[in-house]
Amino acid sequence: MPGGFIELKEKDSAEAGFAHKPSDGMDEYATAKPRMTEAQRIQAFMDVAATHVEQTTGSKEGGTCLRASAPFISALVWIAVKVAPIYAWLFEKAHWVYEHAPVKVLEMIFGLGVRPASNWQPAGC
Repeated sequence: MPGGFIELKEKDSAEAGFAHKPSDGMDEYATAKPRMTEAQRIQAFMDVAATHVEQTTGSKEGGTCLRASAPFISALVWIAVKVAPIYAWLFEKAHWVYEHAPVKVLEMIFGLGVRPASNWQPAGC
């Protein structure tokens, strides 16, 4: 296959940014750069955004504010990643209960919940 991945030379793979040579085994993956943590990725993104703000506006205050807010944004992302699956699971369970419950029972439950207490009278009156 001329020009395909199989024909890629060592020099080409280094220029393309590959961490391993195409002919090598799996041993080369052990020397690859370790993956960044989520907090490190957010910090890097905030640094790039802060640099962009400083270059486009010419003021250092915006970049400083973005760099200072990186830990808070990292915490919010962590909370969203941990809490969102719990809410999704709760929604699935509530949807299952709604689909499998008798309609009259649901009407009774929700009817009692929205009925004002001041107008309540016993059924025989």
